[in-house]
Amino acid sequence: MKVRRLCVFSALAIVSCISSRASAAILFTDDYEGFSGGNQVTVTANGSTAVGSTYTVQSSAANNKAVFGYDYLNAGLGIPLAPHSTGATGLGLRFDANNTGTTGAISSLVASPTATFPGDYEVTFDGWWNTIGPFPGGGTGSSEDMTAGVGYNGSTFQNASSGSGVWFAASGDGGFSGTSTTPDYFARIGTTFQAPGSGVYQAGTQTGATGSSVDNAHPYYTNAFPGQASPTGQSPSTTGPAGALAWKWHSVKIDRIGNTVTWYIDSNLIATVTDASATATDRAFVGYFDPTASQDAGNVFGIIDNLQVVAIPEPATGMLFLDGTAAASIVHRRRRYAA
Repeated sequence: MKVRRLCVFSALAIVSCISSRASAAILFTDDYEGFSGGNQVTVTANGSTAVGSTYTVQSSAANNKAVFGYDYLNAGLGIPLAPHSTGATGLGLRFDANNTGTTGAISSLVASPTATFPGDYEVTFDGWWNTIGPFPGGGTGSSEDMTAGVGYNGSTFQNASSGSGVWFAASGDGGFSGTSTTPDYFARIGTTFQAPGSGVYQAGTQTGATGSSVDNAHPYYTNAFPGQASPTGQSPSTTGPAGALAWKWHSVKIDRIGNTVTWYIDSNLIATVTDASATATDRAFVGYFDPTASQDAGNVFGIIDNLQVVAIPEPATGMLFLDGTAAASIVHRRRRYAA
């Protein structure tokens, strides 16, 4: 009977342990509904700009723009409601690079929550890449990137010459060569580009101008991301290339567990990077990057909606459950066979 009491106590203790580990804590969330109407905030200044006490925006050029509370659902561009929205209104954070003024430059935008996130955490958001055709090739200035990362120092612009932490970028139109240092999909540690043969990309280590592990033409990307038709209201009417992200909402996730950072798009693992830069700071960011000195000729922009940062619980809980269950089973069997 003593053994049986021990088994019951162990099982209860395990259940208690699991119950005490509540669902992961939400550290930050923003659906941009708070920027509706007269609360919309547009940032066009060069340099650093505070958006209330919630965000810091870094813009590397005066011809960039960030709009908090952009009404994409009623913009006449055929953009549907983001998949993780819970209401009926479609407000988000719109990024434009090289979209104003008369000349273009290599430029970038960063929006970083002022809150810090210690420990292991997960960044998720809905991302919309808007571009222009026709394809192949795309229109003038159509190749631009959405960016996001962790370990951000709060001041760099997150581009090829000014970066911090571990961060990632993906283009909307698949317009970059696989031999470019700013290809269609890339990971960076600070400003250091992680080359296609580095082994960090889930697509593999292929190199070359077409079909490398960082190029949209690689089968890993073409299978995951079929080409999408341009929405009603946008012209010219065309279909984007397979492997590119334009004209569809995508669910983006970045996990920071220790110094290891993983990047997913629509549950597809894109890259894994392990470096101390991941935990150099406890800040995260989302942003936008135009790697070329070009002035886009139309609706080339990115939208973020439903940004959320969630703490990742310690993985030991599940192991405790398994180990405890196995131990209880072993003790029970020993008593049974001893009888």
